[in-house]
Amino acid sequence: MGLANFAMCSDGQVIANPRFLRTEERPLARVQRQHAQLATGIRQRRKQHKAVARVHERITFRRHLELL
Repeated sequence: MGLANFAMCSDGQVIANPRFLRTEERPLARVQRQHAQLATGIRQRRKQHKAVARVHERITFRRHLELL
């Protein structure tokens, strides 16, 4: 599911779908796995939660940057 092409210009040039989530799946899985292994309520888990949020933020930032 999803877009095969990101955009097609009037001159026939096709811009491929960048698929930012696919490129970030492995780093995201790694930090989520580390987060899941930590006990609830400890400081390290809160710090790891921020690491997960940073990976999601990086994906979002790259998507928005592509549109500009």
